[in-house]
Amino acid sequence: MEAAESLYGTPASAIVGAAWDGVGVTKTHPDAHGDTLDRAALYRYGDTVSGAINWAGDVDCFAFTPASNGTYEFFTSGGTDTLGVIMDASGEVIAADDNGKDGHNF
Repeated sequence: MEAAESLYGTPASAIVGAAWDGVGVTKTHPDAHGDTLDRAALYRYGDTVSGAINWAGDVDCFAFTPASNGTYEFFTSGGTDTLGVIMDASGEVIAADDNGKDGHNF
């Protein structure tokens, strides 16, 4: 923190805030979904979730616990090409899809 202030003449928090503002993340348009598994947004199956990829490489993580055994379908739609990855609780990849069907991105 002190190094940033001595190098740039401004507190590190202001530098980080300016960086977020530069990619479209602001108080009125926050990056609403966690970027890591430990910060994943909770998801209840059947809900529709709105979100945005705020910059190239942005990751939005969701945590889901199935209520029962069965088949579940997850997808995104819209003009942004997204990659879907399903992981178990330890972060091991179970499935991934980059080119969905039926108008879905994955």
